[in-house]
Amino acid sequence: MRGSVATTYQFYKDLIIVHNNENPDDKFVAVGQSAFYDRVKKLPPYICDLKRYGKRYADKKYRLINSFTKSTRVMERVEIDHTALDLILLDDNLNVPIGRPFITVLVDTFSKCIVGFYLSFRGPSYNSVRCAVLNACLDKKDLLEKYPDIEKDWPCQGRIETLVVDNGAEFWSKDLERFSASIGMSVEYNPVGQPWKKPLVERIFNTYNTEFIHQIPGKTFSSAKDLEGYDPEKDALLPFDRFLHLLHIWVVDIYNQQPNKRRTNIPALSWQIGCQDFPPVVYQGAEKQRFKIESFPTVYRDLRPIGIEVDHISYSSEMLVEFRKNHPPPPGQKKHKLCVKRDPSDVSFVYVFLPELEKYIKVNATSQEFQLEGVSIFQYQVMRRLLNNYIEINTDYEGLALANMKLSERMDDIKENALAKKKSNLKGMKSVAAFIGVDTDGDTTFESVHRDLKSRDNAMCDSSEVGLTDSKIFEHVDDWHNIADDVEPYE
Repeated sequence: MRGSVATTYQFYKDLIIVHNNENPDDKFVAVGQSAFYDRVKKLPPYICDLKRYGKRYADKKYRLINSFTKSTRVMERVEIDHTALDLILLDDNLNVPIGRPFITVLVDTFSKCIVGFYLSFRGPSYNSVRCAVLNACLDKKDLLEKYPDIEKDWPCQGRIETLVVDNGAEFWSKDLERFSASIGMSVEYNPVGQPWKKPLVERIFNTYNTEFIHQIPGKTFSSAKDLEGYDPEKDALLPFDRFLHLLHIWVVDIYNQQPNKRRTNIPALSWQIGCQDFPPVVYQGAEKQRFKIESFPTVYRDLRPIGIEVDHISYSSEMLVEFRKNHPPPPGQKKHKLCVKRDPSDVSFVYVFLPELEKYIKVNATSQEFQLEGVSIFQYQVMRRLLNNYIEINTDYEGLALANMKLSERMDDIKENALAKKKSNLKGMKSVAAFIGVDTDGDTTFESVHRDLKSRDNAMCDSSEVGLTDSKIFEHVDDWHNIADDVEPYE
């Protein structure tokens, strides 16, 4: 309860009246209103705010201003965070509202420059962090060529020494841990409930909404009063691609170029000065490609005869086969367990790290269920779910059950008949079956051919000039099994 001092004083008097009525021999005398007010004014402000609003509010209100680590060079410390923009955007082609985007921003604490960002309609995730870090660390040449009307340069790039994050689940992921370790970037976690420990990125979000977003049709408001007579979805006019264009102009030509309110810093100028003294390590050539690969989510999979399987997709290549042929598994293991990196935006290939060769190789998908080129992990998961639902709907489980029961009954009958009959002692039954032609297009039993051969044997005995008996006739072909084995197959 957050009552005023007047209501608190009234509650105090009511408590005394109730006590005096219940304890006539031990009555209290209430202090006057002025004395009560004076006592309230003498309470520590922190205690008052702690009891009225909670510890988080009190700690934030009475924190030490600018109590964060100072930087001495560019890209030494970079803050990162996400927020949902107060803006509803339209689909580029359909021209229908698609909702509020999430933005992930990185700010260099030395120069105060926005060094990178990532915009998406999916919630914060490791992929958001990965894409934003890539945008911050790599050169912006191709991006600036995409928007030729941007006047200024965006030179921000280089290896991040320390990434300052909060305690969101996406920052505690194993993928971020592996990625940061592989590129030599440390991750510093901000104390829970103390966002002022990374004030720059928090301040930028406020600047986005007050200096940039507020003038765009489709802006949303948190106050019901501000929303009166205004429908953000109806009034939204800006497609996503157009907004992305404007956002780059605002970041490069306005935010990074304008002085702060105290007129003590221009982000772009501070970056230029910082690079003259301590230029950051930049990614180029093979190192740049390795940096991109290391950023991809990681899984570990066994190397099998079919290659490597991830999410029911098989990946294989000649180089992977050769590696399996020429390199035995580590001692104590039956198979190689390899590190696999996959681009979240394209599941048609993976990068597999071969420890003996100490390098990644690109391995293409061999699965034929879907057309996978250019398909993201999210899209593939949706496609698989749709396929599973389609198969589920069109599967005749009742018919399959009846067929399985019928097959089981037939197998039982065959087993009983086989046990009842005397086993044949004839030699080379497989060759006999081959001679007779037991197959899908011909006979399936010896019985019909046996009758035919018996009638022929009788005829031969009747017409024989020397009068050979049955046993003597077959005496000459007792070794027919070996003869059949020597016959060349025909085509």
